[in-house]
Amino acid sequence: MNKKRATIIFDEDVSGKNYDENKVAPKIVDIITFDTILRIDNHLKNFMKARVILGDVTTQQKALKK
Repeated sequence: MNKKRATIIFDEDVSGKNYDENKVAPKIVDIITFDTILRIDNHLKNFMKARVILGDVTTQQKALKK
């Protein structure tokens, strides 16, 4: 079973606006991403962990992007 999850980021915050309860607030999809598996060896994994521990980045995902 292969499940995919999508992350949707909207252009504007509509939480503070007053809309008719029967109507749906307009949403503009900007980015859709899917989770995936990335195989790396333990040396690279430890390097990514170290960057987070040292405070260079906040998450291992951001370390990979950087």
